[in-house]
Amino acid sequence: TTAEQLNTINTKTTSLVTATAVSTVSGSVSDLLTLISNEGTSGDKVDLAAGVAITVTDTGSVAATDLATINGLTTGLVTATNIATVTGTSSALNTLAGNEGTSGDKVNLKTDVLVTVSDGTTTAAELNTINGMTTALVTATAVSTVSGSASDLNTLAGVEGDSGDAVDLKADVLVTVNDGTTTAAQLNTINGMTTALVTATAVST
Repeated sequence: TTAEQLNTINTKTTSLVTATAVSTVSGSVSDLLTLISNEGTSGDKVDLAAGVAITVTDTGSVAATDLATINGLTTGLVTATNIATVTGTSSALNTLAGNEGTSGDKVNLKTDVLVTVSDGTTTAAELNTINGMTTALVTATAVSTVSGSASDLNTLAGVEGDSGDAVDLKADVLVTVNDGTTTAAQLNTINGMTTALVTATAVST
């Protein structure tokens, strides 16, 4: 059935709507979030099966936090392969990346979903994790500062780009190296990915 239908049914009564026989619920993010806010086992609620499968019908841009909320409703699979773009903070996108999968209590995204990072400050490790959840472009031009170990920053430098399976950073992103020990080659690679300052004052050797 659809989230919209269940929401409509719920408005017709102040008592419990038992929908535990429903195996799959589909709908827009908006309708699914409304349903989630009304899910429960008593009172003026809609009682869904714990493992109900969910299909997100949106085809445009969806927030990572909204997908996390939908995933929290069920121990079943959330199919979100229609979504073209996922947006959010690095933290929210990392949470989503950790919950991405094709079976069980996961969110199934299409392999080439576009990703937009909204943070001003993030880490290379987080951007690398986000990049690993898609074969398409991760747009991170809103990021003003990236920090991390020399190893993580080198990995990020290797996948930086503005098309394909890459992370698009702004040209003058600030970079902070957290390592105590690194190599000149790594620092040179890191410096090559920005026209701005690379702060490596934490490096002792």
